[in-house]
Amino acid sequence: GAPREGCSRAAIAAPGARVARAASQKLGLPCTDAAMDRIGFCGAAHPLLALAEATEEARLGEPVLWAACTEGLDAAVLHVTGQAGGKSFAEGLERVTPVAEYGKWLASRRFFETEASREVFRSLAMEHRDEEHLLRLHAAKCSACGRLDALPAPSCPACGEPRGTARVPLRRTGTVFTFTHESYVPTPWPPVTMAVVDLDGGGRILVPAADISPEAVRIGLRVRLVLRRLHMGGGVPNYYWKAVPE
Repeated sequence: GAPREGCSRAAIAAPGARVARAASQKLGLPCTDAAMDRIGFCGAAHPLLALAEATEEARLGEPVLWAACTEGLDAAVLHVTGQAGGKSFAEGLERVTPVAEYGKWLASRRFFETEASREVFRSLAMEHRDEEHLLRLHAAKCSACGRLDALPAPSCPACGEPRGTARVPLRRTGTVFTFTHESYVPTPWPPVTMAVVDLDGGGRILVPAADISPEAVRIGLRVRLVLRRLHMGGGVPNYYWKAVPE
């Protein structure tokens, strides 16, 4: 096992809260698990959630005992070297949206077959070709007028200058320019809100909105882009960017 000398707190993830509490008491280390108390056990993601909570509460340089107890036990001692910034773990929990309809949750987790759960077409060649601008968010920059375009084109839509090979990374924050609520997209959670986002520093992108109710989306809303699973194709998850409130 991992040595725990010098540790003053623990991050213990287990399917049952009683197991984590018993381990904490036996080790003599305090262990909080707000994710379990608020939303329940989160599977493979739960050890990372427990670690995020523990490291936010720990002091700089403090060692934290990190353990995952599921079909075995993995443990390590990690040292806090600094804070990553951005939203805190507690702020993330406050933004959790309760699932009102259990049937929709079952459909979203593919416990039974629906139109929304059917796998869509997937092409590895297409993904490889489009990786730079779809996943890496590298935009084409016009050498003449400086315009940024998220999607590649043979010439600049603004000045008509033929496009070169220059690519620049787009920012991950921006403002909603306009949006629509789409009901034709197969999903357990209709409607899907599609937002046109003007990115800070230039560029515009069309992405689904997430972590917000359709009624709360508005023009001028500040958002940031996060990489999320979009759908399944060929038994493999497909990822794309979504806009969530800042």
